[in-house]
Amino acid sequence: MPDDEPQQPAADGDATRWMRVDAVFSALLELPPEARDAAVDDHCDGDADLAAAVRRLLQAERRSARSFDSAAASMHALADEALLAADDQSLPESVRQIGPYRLTERLGAGGMSVVWKAERNDGEFQQTVAVKLLRRWIESDESVQRFREERRILAGLEHANLARLLDGGVVADGWPYFIMEYVDGEPITEYCDRRKLTVDARLALLQQVLAVVQYAHRRLVVHRDLKPSNILVTAAGQVKLLDFGIAKVLDDEASHATASELTVAGGRLLTPAFASPEQITGDSVSTATDVYAIGVLLYHLLTGRSPYRVDAAQPARLQDAVLTQMPTNPSARVLEPGDAADAAARLAAQRGTTPHRLARTLRGDLDVICQVALRKEPERRYASVEQLAADLERHGQRLPVLARAGNWRYRAGRFARRHAWALAAGIGLPVAAVAALLTHADRLGTERDRAAAAAERAEREAVRAGQVTEYLVELFRAADPAQSGGREVTAVELVDRGIERTDALPDDPALQAGMLRVLGQVSQALGQYQRADEVLLRALSTLEGADDAVGVRRGDVLADLGYTNFQLGRLEAAEQYNRSALASLPADDLAGRAPVLTNLGIVTIMTSRYAEATALLEEAAAAHLATAPGSPDHAATLNALGTLLSRQARHQEAIDTLQQAVAMRLEQFGEMHPATSVARGNLGIVLLEAGDPKAGEVHLLQALAVDEQVLGPEHPSLAVLLTQVANTRRVLGDPRGAIDHLTRALAIQRQHHAADSPPIATTLSGLGSAHLRLGEFDEAAAYLREATAIEERTLGPSSRELAIDLVQLGTARLGQGDADEAEGLFDRALGIGTELFGEQHEVVGNALAHRARLHWQRGDEDLAAADVARSADVLAAVFGADRPEVQALRAWLADAEAGGAQAPPLPDGAF
Repeated sequence: MPDDEPQQPAADGDATRWMRVDAVFSALLELPPEARDAAVDDHCDGDADLAAAVRRLLQAERRSARSFDSAAASMHALADEALLAADDQSLPESVRQIGPYRLTERLGAGGMSVVWKAERNDGEFQQTVAVKLLRRWIESDESVQRFREERRILAGLEHANLARLLDGGVVADGWPYFIMEYVDGEPITEYCDRRKLTVDARLALLQQVLAVVQYAHRRLVVHRDLKPSNILVTAAGQVKLLDFGIAKVLDDEASHATASELTVAGGRLLTPAFASPEQITGDSVSTATDVYAIGVLLYHLLTGRSPYRVDAAQPARLQDAVLTQMPTNPSARVLEPGDAADAAARLAAQRGTTPHRLARTLRGDLDVICQVALRKEPERRYASVEQLAADLERHGQRLPVLARAGNWRYRAGRFARRHAWALAAGIGLPVAAVAALLTHADRLGTERDRAAAAAERAEREAVRAGQVTEYLVELFRAADPAQSGGREVTAVELVDRGIERTDALPDDPALQAGMLRVLGQVSQALGQYQRADEVLLRALSTLEGADDAVGVRRGDVLADLGYTNFQLGRLEAAEQYNRSALASLPADDLAGRAPVLTNLGIVTIMTSRYAEATALLEEAAAAHLATAPGSPDHAATLNALGTLLSRQARHQEAIDTLQQAVAMRLEQFGEMHPATSVARGNLGIVLLEAGDPKAGEVHLLQALAVDEQVLGPEHPSLAVLLTQVANTRRVLGDPRGAIDHLTRALAIQRQHHAADSPPIATTLSGLGSAHLRLGEFDEAAAYLREATAIEERTLGPSSRELAIDLVQLGTARLGQGDADEAEGLFDRALGIGTELFGEQHEVVGNALAHRARLHWQRGDEDLAAADVARSADVLAAVFGADRPEVQALRAWLADAEAGGAQAPPLPDGAF
């Protein structure tokens, strides 16, 4: 055998030695070919024999690659260039365009594949996807058929936390690919560390992971490669799992491949840091394999470290550790200093605590849960992901976890924690009595005083309960047909009567404030915002004289006032109330502060302070994840975040976030609920702004039908939906239908809002835009002048809404023949848009296109062409080059160069 041939293990075999060679060789294949030789010594840690064996394998791998016939070698060279080069232009045409998708940007690479970002360019619709190109040439029909069958199974998986497999296949030259949903997120460990999430918040995120893994396991699909880079978290806090089941396809292909095609020994594809013992030894893979990987992930989330004290850059040692070492308990691991002297403190700070407090949090249940998930033998781990999820849930509820079943001392301790107050009452009192016998007589007097105070509080609570009962009986007596004369009493009348009846509780300001707050919230739900404002102000005033607020806090009432004033269009007052509420609520009351942060974020969106809005909504989302993920308040935060993302022209992220909000609302309230309609309405508008008005209108009409049935024909929320539906009608070519909807919306709004409120400005803007579509410039200019005047007074001189309406007003004035005023309006809109968003935003692109028409009408074709070119570039950057508006603008440029005399086209968009 020549010296450079890889040597096989002896017949009696040093399996462990060969496994170390295999592991280092596999790790080196993850590197570019030119970097492999130089990295051998680093990976072998001074072991000369190990390094020599690895070098022989690398030489054999290079020689075997050269041994293909000329056609195969040529194709391999092309693929290597395509899959390893960082320059997009180096892609051969055979893989540059895959179906309707054009590869645009390389996102990452591994030993077996390269992932690219791609854009759909067939003119059907805009879509961004991720394309995974596999570094293997499939030659046989049998392999292709097996690949397609696995692709069909995986494409059937649908879950909110799963990045869907959209398609897959083999290009003409034999290279397999997967097309997957594109996820804009960051690995779960980085997401948690960057936001300094607590242990509880991290466990809440992990529950999302467990839910989607359970879903796939029930469909007999195992992931096989769970690791942080395959578990992304979006800005909205939604987990998205990547590559589910794809490892099986790769494993199957590897097991049928020739030796020269394998990039990991034995055909097994794994990530050493998260691989289970059975994956390393080549034993059968099962759902227990995913349980183990989740155990490693849980360990990283809790401690920031691997369960094994081995450098991950030394895969041979790491695999030895997985097979032989027992993991250290997480509670002990977090107290180890690590590589840097301050490592323990830094890792604890990323979890919002100190090392010793973190150790106390992890000690006990979480130690045991990790150890059970990480057992070497698959049959001794959790029997399913469901069991692991249940134990984490039981830990959070202070119930005994299954992993520690049978220990009566432990179970008693958990009972004591769960029922601490009850035990204090049952056990603490006798202890206190014994202690009292041993103390001074004045201690007895103090205890008697406390007992008397407690008795007085109990008596006062009993009186209050009786007053509430009497209050409610008297309130609903008004609905008695004998008193109403058979007339149906409305909810508004009951609220009015309730407000009057609060005066019957003059000697108890705390109770009176509580009842007033409830009546204010009911008024909000009825759309009676002015009445709600008056009642809540009374509640706030009453609280000033209350010594015991019976659960009603000043901060909560201030938050209610902030919401009410926002609905009334009083943005400055709404902001002041919300900021006062945050100052009043305790800093550690995350559940109470999160809705206020959301409402304040919505105000800052309306006033175009997008950076501030982002910070507020991300803080709110993190608070929800730490306290009540998936709650109605969490859905409200996602709803606001989706709107914010859309205004920043991040349309696909906005759609994903609002789809999650709609799913939450459907689960919480069902279809026939106004809260679900709000989320549906916002999703509809985002789809419209993303260029899919038909899909947007479907959601909007569904929401409108629900609100008309549930809220009635005069509720202010109905006016919002009517305005939104009108936008789709206008873009879909029915401006007269839009005007009908807007006229009805304006009539409702004038009943509930001041004449210069932002909601009325929005409706006036819609009317102006609809008349503009009809070429009715006088009517359009009148509506748009009124809208822009209100926006300047209420939203300030630099808002997104004002910039959009200035463009529309400029177009109307141009139609009326005043080109000079139109130019000033266009220039001002461009200045506002650039100030808010920079050059690459749809507001800027649309304004440029409208100004181009002004230049063309004046006969300045060069300026017109310059604005059209800039507009096309901006809108292409926002929406993609296949957007119809972009193609129309570029077609006009081509015609103009050929001497065409048509006016420049105006984009549809949201204008």
